[in-house]
Amino acid sequence: MTRATTLSRWTSTSRPFTISAGDRALFASALLAALSACSGDTDIIGRCIPTTDPAVLLSGSNGGDYVWWSPSVGLIDGHVWVTYVQNIDGKWLGLGRWYDATTLAAESEPVRLGTVDIWELQNWARDGDSLVGQVWADPAEPAEISSDDGLVHLWRVTPPPDATANGQRIALTTYDPADNPFPLVPGRRRTITLSDLYAAGFQGALSVAVVGRAVVGALGAVAPCPGVAFGGVSVHSFGGDYAASRLPFPTVDCAIGGAGVPWLFPLDGDEVGLLYRHGEVDDHEVRYARLDARGQPTSSSRIVGGGENTPCCDVTGGFQPRGVRVRDHVLFTERRGDSSFCYTVRVMDLDGDDVDDAPWQLPCADDGGDGDGPVVTWIHQLVAVPGAAVLVWQERTNLFVGEAFTEDITDPARYHEGVFAVMLTEDGKRGSAVMELTTPEFTAAEVDAAGTPVFALDTDVQVAADGNEVFATWIDRRAPTAPGPLAGYHARSFRCVVDP
Repeated sequence: MTRATTLSRWTSTSRPFTISAGDRALFASALLAALSACSGDTDIIGRCIPTTDPAVLLSGSNGGDYVWWSPSVGLIDGHVWVTYVQNIDGKWLGLGRWYDATTLAAESEPVRLGTVDIWELQNWARDGDSLVGQVWADPAEPAEISSDDGLVHLWRVTPPPDATANGQRIALTTYDPADNPFPLVPGRRRTITLSDLYAAGFQGALSVAVVGRAVVGALGAVAPCPGVAFGGVSVHSFGGDYAASRLPFPTVDCAIGGAGVPWLFPLDGDEVGLLYRHGEVDDHEVRYARLDARGQPTSSSRIVGGGENTPCCDVTGGFQPRGVRVRDHVLFTERRGDSSFCYTVRVMDLDGDDVDDAPWQLPCADDGGDGDGPVVTWIHQLVAVPGAAVLVWQERTNLFVGEAFTEDITDPARYHEGVFAVMLTEDGKRGSAVMELTTPEFTAAEVDAAGTPVFALDTDVQVAADGNEVFATWIDRRAPTAPGPLAGYHARSFRCVVDP
């Protein structure tokens, strides 16, 4: 507990301390609240307050045979930058558009980011009066790039009224097409990927971080391996020279294995933190290193998580960690267990020392690694606000334990799903009350025409923060006949503040 709780109502310097029965009850209530606010995994330091109700951000089909627009979001001064993929005239395009964070009204026409061959989500970071983000698309018209490494671009966008957008190509300096014999399409070779073995899944995103006015990016790319017919995937980084190069510490095993799903976050004025997965098939380390503003290491790479309890090649993914700095600590998350159901919150010092599980954990984290916990919480995002971190996650009842169907989705009393948010302190304790972003109608309770229960499907959750303001969006997969709004991407703004 970091704050003293004063009960000045019952203090006196002129007579013995006595309280009435009513005051005793009030005192007991206050004491209970104080104790619960400072339990082993809880230290209430502030609050998260919704500033808007849930509303539809994107809906309908994106031109394909599904409703997944795959949006990413960035937030700056009350404006939301939304990037998404859409099929137009038989061509998949990456687009970006500005929206008002409060009303969700469009504030600009769509900006064409380029023809998409590999669409990955992005995390957008504030740099002065702009947002910057890494996008894999060809902005030329018609598309001209014949190799995947030419798709990597760093975009800088400014909100209305200017609403400018500029994409700069990032050159990969270590790729040789002869090192990778696996063609993506005829005449094209796969050179860039988030990972080789470790599927990023719903929340895999292309990472950038801003320190001072320097932008640092990271990605997975093919790195040549001497004596091997093809290159292994390794972590590459880039800075202000717009050239990505392979990081010199071990990030590739030129055999069965490799490195990938990198995540960047600012540490201080001239350094960023890098988290990534590394290892061979049976040993999936989470590694940590510090990079300078040029994207080059200032420390060695060290193991801070992972292990044999995390098998490879699960296409549902969840292998990409999330990390943020909070005061003198780093909080990060990593998939735990033999399924995609559970994540663990971890905490460490800024140099990677004293790494351990955080005191507060999402439900499901301590289920013994068998994926049979009562709820599923693996889809989440972690962002920083002044003095704290904010964790936003989707939670649903686990319908299957082992091979057995255990819950009745048609009975809301036995099944629930929703999107939730909470603040975390720098040492990984719960720092606020848990806030539910979705409404009760979000829980699907229906059967199809044949009377078969409509199973829950994990919802995509994307989050952006700007100061104390947080913007979250998620897909609502209810059928149009279900209660509440139509299916589509919904969004809500809220504010998380640490008490003075």
